[in-house]
Amino acid sequence: MEVSPLACSATRPAMSTRRLVASIVSVAGCCALLSAAPAPAAQQSDGAPQSGVPASRPALSKPVVPPPKPDLTVPWFDIVPTSQTECRRLLLVIRNRGAVPLPDSAYAATTQQGGVSITVSKGSNVNSPPILSVMLVDIDPGKRVRPNTSSPTIGNPLVIELPENEVLHSGGGESFRIAVDAGKRVAESQEGNNLLEKRICCLVLCAQ
Repeated sequence: MEVSPLACSATRPAMSTRRLVASIVSVAGCCALLSAAPAPAAQQSDGAPQSGVPASRPALSKPVVPPPKPDLTVPWFDIVPTSQTECRRLLLVIRNRGAVPLPDSAYAATTQQGGVSITVSKGSNVNSPPILSVMLVDIDPGKRVRPNTSSPTIGNPLVIELPENEVLHSGGGESFRIAVDAGKRVAESQEGNNLLEKRICCLVLCAQ
């Protein structure tokens, strides 16, 4: 067994003061080196030292799924005679093909309140102003367009009366454009299918 100089000092003959001081300094230096040594690496539960990789990584964020929205379309319209000489009544179908019904605000009395408007334009010029604008609540008071299950059909369409100065006379034809929610008051899943343009004729005297 190794015996330190201090431990042996009691069994030896009295040593000189100089040697005693040197032994004390040597022991103090060894203690200082031990205290400055780095601590051993932390052990995992299985005894292996932990690495620098975090124990757990942050969870990946899930993709944001947009909420379902309504989708207004105008799949069909036509004109019918109101007398033997003229056609003034437009028949049209407006459908909500979205996943959810229209909001209640779509049936407000004005666009400022969020109401949906239907505009009717005449002629092939896409920049021509509409000849008529009506609110959805005025032509669909029963709110048939609101759900996405029982929309108007060709056999049971909505009706718009043209102004007196815009009627079609027997044998005449004209291009019409009908747009629903041109003011984009309702957020829809598709905004590019709200308009339909076609040439319509009064009675059967006008070739399509």
